[in-house]
Amino acid sequence: MMNVMVIEDRILTLNALKTQIPWKEKGLNPVGFYTNCKDAMEHIEDTDPDVIISDIVMPGMDGLSFCKYINSLDRNIKIIIISAYSKFEYAQKGIQLGVFDFLEKPVDYGELCERILQAGELREREERLRKIHTEQAADDYTVMTLDDYAQFDHFEKKLKQNLECADFEGIRAICGKMKNYIEKHNINRSYLVFFVTNFLSVRIKLGDLSELNRMTCVADIMRYLEDILLSICSEKRKNAANDTDNVVGEMKQYLEEQYKKVALSLGGMAQVFNMSPNYVSRIFKEKTGYTVTAYISNLRILEAKRLLSQTNKKIWEISQELGYSSQYHFSMGFKKATGYSPKDYRKIKRDEE
Repeated sequence: MMNVMVIEDRILTLNALKTQIPWKEKGLNPVGFYTNCKDAMEHIEDTDPDVIISDIVMPGMDGLSFCKYINSLDRNIKIIIISAYSKFEYAQKGIQLGVFDFLEKPVDYGELCERILQAGELREREERLRKIHTEQAADDYTVMTLDDYAQFDHFEKKLKQNLECADFEGIRAICGKMKNYIEKHNINRSYLVFFVTNFLSVRIKLGDLSELNRMTCVADIMRYLEDILLSICSEKRKNAANDTDNVVGEMKQYLEEQYKKVALSLGGMAQVFNMSPNYVSRIFKEKTGYTVTAYISNLRILEAKRLLSQTNKKIWEISQELGYSSQYHFSMGFKKATGYSPKDYRKIKRDEE
């Protein structure tokens, strides 16, 4: 069970924290309720808290000073600050001191309970990774340069990007580059296993790591990472496919609202929907039969026909209103789509009347 310490100088609030949080039901073990930080400090050793909930302003010692003391113990205790003060500087200082979260009073006890569980899960994951790193560092040690760490930061960023887009080829390419770099620069096995464990732990719930820990070959470790990432990509695409109709419907609505903007593009739309441009292009074409560019052009041509036949707006005004970069591009696009220049189309429609 997760050990939780609570510090609150107001008795009514302290009693509410005792009774309003379903401690046992959530697997939480309240190891002490204190009205001031000094009393809490005296019981840190014997209560061994994983998470501490503390007010920020109390007599004797304020919550931020208490945070500094907790950090000095180097026990990886997660702190959640609760306070009636909403001033930004309190939250800012708390973040600088490594506070897990900052909640304003009156406290939503359901939200607080969720934050406690999240803090505990983060601590558990960090401790597990620290243990793995410590054990593996003892196995083999090679000095890593700053360039090596920078390169792995780059690999991590690229893996995240390709994973978010569920890009199979991108994942394979980055894993290949990692393998080549590791072999060329003689990166030690312990760091590689630590990197893989750390990267995966925030994305999936890792179970038994004995298989990974037994691997001694770089190729095997990289294959392990690549297989898991491709599996995640496959699941993401499967889930996305189930929602493709809804997503494409939202894309069409977005284009119908934005098609008059000059800056509208496939890349910009991909950012709005948090997908890769290639993926947006593919699913849009599959579901509508049109490319994104063609769909935008059709919307503009349809509106251009209406404006030419029903208004006296000048052609250059219409081209600007519909997001064309110039009257020339508008005229060329309109003639390609209809077989008529805007001027001739307007004349034909007015003659029909």
